[in-house]
Amino acid sequence: MWSSSFLVSLFFTSSIMGYPWTEAPTTAPEQPFLPQPYFEQTPASVMVRPGQTVQIPCRVRNLGDKIVSWIRRRDLHILASAGFMFTADQRFNLLHPEGDSSAWTLQLRSARVQDQGLYECQVNTEPKMKQSVLLTVSDSVSDDAMELSMGDDASAVGTARIQGPREQYVKAGSTWTLTCEISGVPVISIHNKPENFLAKPARLVDWLHEGRLLTYQSTRGGISIDTEHTDGQTVSRLTLANLRSEDTGRYVCKPLALPPAVVTIIVIEGEKTAMLGRNLAVETAPSCFLLLTSLLSLSALLH
Repeated sequence: MWSSSFLVSLFFTSSIMGYPWTEAPTTAPEQPFLPQPYFEQTPASVMVRPGQTVQIPCRVRNLGDKIVSWIRRRDLHILASAGFMFTADQRFNLLHPEGDSSAWTLQLRSARVQDQGLYECQVNTEPKMKQSVLLTVSDSVSDDAMELSMGDDASAVGTARIQGPREQYVKAGSTWTLTCEISGVPVISIHNKPENFLAKPARLVDWLHEGRLLTYQSTRGGISIDTEHTDGQTVSRLTLANLRSEDTGRYVCKPLALPPAVVTIIVIEGEKTAMLGRNLAVETAPSCFLLLTSLLSLSALLH
């Protein structure tokens, strides 16, 4: 049996010779703090007449080693990424000047009506950062509207929300109404105007289906859009009559200079509607059976 004096001597000898009795805890070196990327405020809607050149803005600060990409929402086509173009359409160009590293502007020359819709600026963070810009191409766009949409000091001080769930199942042949509530007032400065015309609320609300603008003149027909304005709030209703399978898809309520609201409508044919009802009944049956079994077991215990 070793004496206590021998153990003490052995401890000091091993410590001097560099043989510790226990391993010192190791800690991972602290990682330097890296600021996260963020979008600078830019207009959420731009307007242009056919044949003109338009710049769709996106500004990203603290990009670091991340990558900026531009996506066309209508067909999810990647137009540009990491400073390179990925489209054969030579009307598109990416503007990233050396003196302004936060600017990643998508330029479109000779704009066409079919170009209008949502364009999405993305940063490959986790989760992915996204910022949508609505492009409107129309002969009816006024000078004031274009100036409103592309003003440098545009600011969004409201929100848009479509009533109901994000996915809405509708029976084919029926009439369906989407109600978009816009709270707050998007205030935009107008340049080169008299002093009493420096700012006004934007009143324009657009409805889109899979990136295509919906109007009374749309080839689909059976479309009704009713927009009401009150103090600080706007309500816009899109009504679609005689729904068909081709009406399935993403519907966007897009106020000028505010982020859009999005829902998905899924049109169900007659047989599929019945099948959906049967599936819901089957899904709820097991839970009802378990509840009944539990009640019978509890009753037996009490008696």
